[in-house]
Amino acid sequence: MTRPALLKTLAAIFLIFCGGPANTQVFSLVQEIEEPAAGDAESPSLAALPDGRIVMTWTELDGPVNAAVRIAIRDGDSWTEPVTVAEGEDLFVNYADFPSAAVLADGTLAVHWLQMNAATSYAYDTHIALSHDDGVTWGTPIIPHRDGTAEQHGFVSLVADGAGGIMTMWLDGRASDALYTQGTA
Repeated sequence: MTRPALLKTLAAIFLIFCGGPANTQVFSLVQEIEEPAAGDAESPSLAALPDGRIVMTWTELDGPVNAAVRIAIRDGDSWTEPVTVAEGEDLFVNYADFPSAAVLADGTLAVHWLQMNAATSYAYDTHIALSHDDGVTWGTPIIPHRDGTAEQHGFVSLVADGAGGIMTMWLDGRASDALYTQGTA
């Protein structure tokens, strides 16, 4: 499956959970929709806003090295115009470790992405930016980890914490070199 087809397939399915016993059908509706991405897009991720709208994040590739993390919000039958959250030649783009969004109770959007921090293959930091206006503008990104090392800081999970903030977890790759040299990984 090509990257655009993968993106379209994931974005095309909205599933509405209807509850009930484990042995019954749990989806009441499967509906194919157009997705908002253009060009060579990959790594889609969906999150629900408190008002029922859906935010989608994805990565768009522009040539062999430049990439952009983009979002759009689905409201009813249409998507907002896609907005770029971050872009550059130093974004870490990987099929298994990709940007995502979380939504706080007040509607604030949080989007994370990975950005290289050294010239080695797996040296990247997690960056998180917030938007208080449905993704139209974004605040200055933060790096939640403080170790300052040229190691992996990925496979991020973002979750609204219920108290108006966000909880973030990521892979801390500082011990990975020792594991590989000892042959245990």
